[in-house]
Amino acid sequence: MKRPIAPFLFAIFISVLFAPACKKDEASLEERLVAASCWGVTKAEEFDPITNKWEDVTLKEYGECDLDDCYTFYSDHNLIVSHENIKCDPNEPNTESAVWSISSDGKIFKLTKSNGDAASFTIIELSSSVFVIEVTFGGGVKDRTTLMN
Repeated sequence: MKRPIAPFLFAIFISVLFAPACKKDEASLEERLVAASCWGVTKAEEFDPITNKWEDVTLKEYGECDLDDCYTFYSDHNLIVSHENIKCDPNEPNTESAVWSISSDGKIFKLTKSNGDAASFTIIELSSSVFVIEVTFGGGVKDRTTLMN
């Protein structure tokens, strides 16, 4: 006995038509950055082009007072840095602000402080829990900072 092929083809057609609708949309880089309530610096590294190795310089570059700071990125592209339990200077404000942006190709993160100082970083990784940025100086020296939430 032959089975009718039309219902089988119709089922395949419907599956193919609606399969993309079931697929979850991946969050954009900006959405991932904003989704976390608090990012904190967990690691700082410096690349030495002579030895061709990354060296952990977290405690050399950041004091205990910096490592407890909370970086909160907002969808309006504002960044608030909250100096949590330990202040580096008792006279420093409780919070500082800056403006951030991510390039349209998702490769560059730019930060502009309220005093006008700006810096651009290459985005190495940006997931829902890890944000790694890198900057290159003259002579091939690179610094990499890892933030986690």
